[in-house]
Amino acid sequence: MFRVLVGFSTLALLIEIIHYHINEILILLLDCGADDWRVVLTWNRIAQFIVEFIVCSICPLPWTGTTDWIFIEPSRFNEHVYTVKKVPIDVLLSLLMLGRVYLFARFSVLHSKQFQDASTRTLAALNRIQVNFSFVMKTVLDQRPVLFLTVFTLIFWITTAWTFAQCERIGREEEPPILYSNALWFIGKYTTVID
Repeated sequence: MFRVLVGFSTLALLIEIIHYHINEILILLLDCGADDWRVVLTWNRIAQFIVEFIVCSICPLPWTGTTDWIFIEPSRFNEHVYTVKKVPIDVLLSLLMLGRVYLFARFSVLHSKQFQDASTRTLAALNRIQVNFSFVMKTVLDQRPVLFLTVFTLIFWITTAWTFAQCERIGREEEPPILYSNALWFIGKYTTVID
């Protein structure tokens, strides 16, 4: 049931991506005063749409099965032991779904005060500054650095631990909550050592 809901939400996301790009083309048509949509449709924009559509269309579906995966297990002797295990394709597809993280950048730009404020956009246009993701993030870092870094660190920690737990769960006999808590500890310890 959860996979069916993910499939429907992915379909809704793909429809909204098409809608977003159509609106972007219409806005560019108004900006340049052209009548034909082919004037503003460049190869770069077409490639961006195709890549975005492919990245967002990846999701685990209810009928996905398993695939054979080769695992290398270290031994006490010089030779490694190669074993073949069945890995659900859902694990691989859910890891690839992390590519949708770029949507956070678009959401943060479209819902930021800098993007919606007409005076800021006018000043940015006069100074030839684009109100894009890097501009919005620099502004947020300047206004609330501690809150931004805390939220970013927590989200990064939880996401990385989930990814690590997904990669390590095949062939392990630990319960999922224990495996995830160990992954949280490992990622927290590893990032502390790096800092």
